[in-house]
Amino acid sequence: MIHFADNNEAKSQKNDRAFKIRKLITEMNANFQEWGIFDKHLSIDEMMIRYYGHHYFKQYIKGKPIRFGYKMWALCGSNGYCYNFDLYCGKEVVDAASTMVLSKELLGTRVVKKMLQPVTDPNSHIVYFDNFFNSYNLLVDLRKSGFRATGTIRSDRIQHCPLEIDSTFKKTSRGSNDFYFDEKNKITAVKWNDNKCVTLATNFDIIEPLTSVSRRKKRKS
Repeated sequence: MIHFADNNEAKSQKNDRAFKIRKLITEMNANFQEWGIFDKHLSIDEMMIRYYGHHYFKQYIKGKPIRFGYKMWALCGSNGYCYNFDLYCGKEVVDAASTMVLSKELLGTRVVKKMLQPVTDPNSHIVYFDNFFNSYNLLVDLRKSGFRATGTIRSDRIQHCPLEIDSTFKKTSRGSNDFYFDEKNKITAVKWNDNKCVTLATNFDIIEPLTSVSRRKKRKS
């Protein structure tokens, strides 16, 4: 049996469901970051470690190459190198005797901020993530912290941004686009019509230059 923690300390760590392997995760992250976070382009996403046994950490994600297993949050560079990771332990639950206070922030927001904690020079990096993590408030907070960030975003997270609604916009021709710039917080949101409506938001980039791209089309039999 391999143990990474002292069971006598379990009571003091009762709010950490990953207590048994927390020291291992901490040591691994320290080794990953030993030479610093040197990649300019960083990505935050989830990854799965395949597992089919019985454990309350096990997750099921439909449509993923690995559907069953342990879900991890990871901060990686554009070359695939992992700088920081953590285990997702499920929804946070607080009992009546606990002094823990749940954050009102979205899970994706908390994950992004936690993954970026080891980054000591925010101005040297650009961060990317998908619509699970992205929100208007997150982009504002990251800008205040010095991080440049871009990612796809869900329509209900752009703070009533006056973009064309999906039900109307999807009737336009493919390649049509709409955008809005928030002058106060310097947030740009852009929507375009592809196979479906795609919305992207950034706290540093602009929509220009606009270019045309070639797409492959399926041949009709």
